[in-house]
Amino acid sequence: MSPYVKVDEECLSRLVAKELRWSAKHAETKKVRKACRTAAMYFMTYEECIKHYGEKLTQEMWNDE
Repeated sequence: MSPYVKVDEECLSRLVAKELRWSAKHAETKKVRKACRTAAMYFMTYEECIKHYGEKLTQEMWNDE
């Protein structure tokens, strides 16, 4: 049995998105909150974004790019 933990790209993306969502939730300014949400969306599928941010915010953020 290998002492190493296998971390694949999907697992890493979920972890990064989770941390960025937490950072957005606890951000002190609106600008930082939006930046964290935008960065998190790069690591999430459209369906995940809808689940976490709702359809309206997801559409706004995805159309911003």
